[in-house]
Amino acid sequence: MRRLLAMGGSEILAVCDIWDERRDKAASVVPGGAKSYLDYRELLERQDIDGVVIAKPEIIRRPGVSATPDEHLKTWLECMRDRRDPNADAVSGHYSAMACHLGNLAYRRKARVEWNRKWDV
Repeated sequence: MRRLLAMGGSEILAVCDIWDERRDKAASVVPGGAKSYLDYRELLERQDIDGVVIAKPEIIRRPGVSATPDEHLKTWLECMRDRRDPNADAVSGHYSAMACHLGNLAYRRKARVEWNRKWDV
């Protein structure tokens, strides 16, 4: 988010995370604050959002993709501005982010977690 803000030309309206601490920290980085959501579906219902950034750890990066986070963000912003199709669709981003969230949840709980079919899109 800091990189996005530093690049300029964008406004962060909302943040979403399943952990309160990270969600609150992310919202606090945004000048003037940002609305916080626990459920990404509520965020996506907003009519004033033109694009969504889904953050994931570097370890999850697709094989063969060598772009730095800055290059990736720049490409995504250009895609939004020029109304081109992104490299991956929102559903792929959802599953990728959910896999990260489940992995973190299992690690923090030190217990197995399973995919809930109602999360499917």
